[in-house]
Amino acid sequence: MKLTKSKIDRAGQALAKGRCNSEEKPVELEAVFDQDRKAHLQPLTECTLELQHWLTDYGTKYYIAQRLKRKLRTLRKLNRLSVRLTQFQDIDGCRIIVSDNRAVDRLWKFLEEKMTPA
Repeated sequence: MKLTKSKIDRAGQALAKGRCNSEEKPVELEAVFDQDRKAHLQPLTECTLELQHWLTDYGTKYYIAQRLKRKLRTLRKLNRLSVRLTQFQDIDGCRIIVSDNRAVDRLWKFLEEKMTPA
């Protein structure tokens, strides 16, 4: 199924508000929503793997976590904020977990150095 922004936005709105118009079937709306959500997995995984690659020389313990926002939470937030699904900015996330604040500072400095051109 080819997704368009308008189709994604209609599905998000209908599911969040619990209203479908006469030509939209709830099963199709769910499929559109799920396909859009699934589209976030590949870039999220690529980001996580790139972070892992950057940190191969780091030398201190860390843990990288990633997540997709749960469907129900996404729908609640869409309903509460009245935002379109294609503009929603909190669908997925990736983070690096370290032991304490000093480790955060060291990690930040390490990543800054990695990103600064030599």
